[in-house]
Amino acid sequence: MVYLKFILEAYEGMNVMSTVDNVAGIIRIAIMPGFENDMDELLAELGKQVKMEAITDFNVSKAK
Repeated sequence: MVYLKFILEAYEGMNVMSTVDNVAGIIRIAIMPGFENDMDELLAELGKQVKMEAITDFNVSKAK
């Protein structure tokens, strides 16, 4: 998760990453308007190096 955080921070202004569940390794990435395609491409490339999957309906209260 730290590796991903540093990579995403290098793209300053394109996204904001926050940790949802540190134990499960779940993060939230807020993508700034106009950068959706760039972030899709970046995450696709990073997905070749780091195991990732999109979660669209995660409920924090059920995870605890």
